[in-house]
Amino acid sequence: MQYPYHFQFIQLHGWQRFRLLLSHRFGWLRVMVFPLLLVLTLALGACQKVTILVERIPAGTKPNEKLYLTGSFNYWDPADANYQLVPNGKGQYLVTLPAGWGTIDYKFTRGDFTTEETNNCGDPLPNRKLAIGDYDTLRLEIESWKDQGLKNCEHVTLLVTPITPLKGNESIYLTGDFNNWNAGEETYRFRPIGGGIYGLTLKKTVPAIEFKFTRGDWKSEELDEYGNVIENHVFSFGTDDTLRYVIPFWKDRCRAGGEQIYVKVRIPKSTPEGQNVFVAGNFNGWNAAHPQHQLRRIAPYVFAGNFPIEDPSGRNPTEFKFTRGTWASVESETNGRNHPNRIVTHGVLDTLTLDVLAWRDLLH
Repeated sequence: MQYPYHFQFIQLHGWQRFRLLLSHRFGWLRVMVFPLLLVLTLALGACQKVTILVERIPAGTKPNEKLYLTGSFNYWDPADANYQLVPNGKGQYLVTLPAGWGTIDYKFTRGDFTTEETNNCGDPLPNRKLAIGDYDTLRLEIESWKDQGLKNCEHVTLLVTPITPLKGNESIYLTGDFNNWNAGEETYRFRPIGGGIYGLTLKKTVPAIEFKFTRGDWKSEELDEYGNVIENHVFSFGTDDTLRYVIPFWKDRCRAGGEQIYVKVRIPKSTPEGQNVFVAGNFNGWNAAHPQHQLRRIAPYVFAGNFPIEDPSGRNPTEFKFTRGTWASVESETNGRNHPNRIVTHGVLDTLTLDVLAWRDLLH
């Protein structure tokens, strides 16, 4: 039998009555209350504590060393005792963030930013981010610390400076035991990065490699400053993330009959940064800034390059001086007097290591 509504209501108790009111006479209230309850439920779900579990720390971390969490939630205090990680006895570390919501930025330190976490190459890491509510437990690993240097770098960048500039579309290639000594593999072609320097980043596939540089075949492999074939370069991953090399000569452009001079010159530390150094002599009409005879910077205050012998027969010596691009900035004696022409005779020396004592325009 179907009872009137008021009789049904009398027969019910407590929550049943409330539900009936919502379903019949107070439908408008149901429309308002249910969304509100849903919002409160979501808010309470987001406003929860998050535990961060660090499952692995760098091998060089000292026993009992204090580790901290720092971030936007504590004004980037790197040694906040409220966020010190606690060991759990299993080689892991825990820290719990208070209840809240939103997204935070954070990092790990050992007490200050000289000991902040880095990647396994020792490079700075971008801030970690965490949206509160996405996790109740977040599992992480710390790869390395800023003050501990490299640990297990998975790549290395090679920077190569050829003393003799490349011609046209020529390229430099890396070849080694990792590619069966293929002298011209496109994967290992260097890209110009400016300033006569070429770069290539190599990923770790084996613990150590042996290698050389070529211009695409074995006829153009690198030589040392004396024109000799060099021993293989050797590198173990993890020991460095950037390697720099200078290539004095190529095998196919070696000093035929000693017709080229290789020079390495050290200049005064008073030389302004960014200055170019040139060789000017009777082989180039005493041009103080000949682009083909600009030396390459191979180290702080050290430049190197090649220039030709004036008379390969040996009857006339080659004379030269160093400049910074003009005769006003030519090398000089420390007392201000002109430096005499430097002289090299064919067949006597083909590799020179020299010093510039002073520059005329920088004398006080």
